[in-house]
Amino acid sequence: MDGRHGIITDTFVTPGNVHDSQPYLARLDRQLERFKFSPIAVGLDAGYFTAPLCHLIRERQIAPVIAYRRPNVTANPIKKKQFTYDKTTDTYRCPQGEILTYSTTDRQGYRHYQSNPKVCQDCPLRQDCTKNKQYKKTITRHVWEEDKEHVSGLRLLSVG
Repeated sequence: MDGRHGIITDTFVTPGNVHDSQPYLARLDRQLERFKFSPIAVGLDAGYFTAPLCHLIRERQIAPVIAYRRPNVTANPIKKKQFTYDKTTDTYRCPQGEILTYSTTDRQGYRHYQSNPKVCQDCPLRQDCTKNKQYKKTITRHVWEEDKEHVSGLRLLSVG
């Protein structure tokens, strides 16, 4: 062992009408100040795995180590992870090779990428991809999604 140890410093109970992740950063900052900590990582349960939290914790130069949660079952067998994001063109590519282009960013910071309905209408995978009546597939990507992807990668690193 290298002498480092884990320590639990907060067991705050959040009211039932407030998501645990909302007050987390203020509590983390309070602990960093109060205990004069310089942690290299914080361990959190899967409910904290959001792009904003991943970004804001990393901004503090701390590695978020967040538990894995299995994806929810949806009506569409083809999932977002089967679409490829291209950072240079800021587009997504579907499993059939078609492009989804940026359309708008909502107030929560999610960028929306949409397919061409004329292309999707005759796609052999459409029924497994989208049930949208306008034959349009929409993929969302938070403006801080790269931070979330980085944190997900940390979980997959082998410890040796």
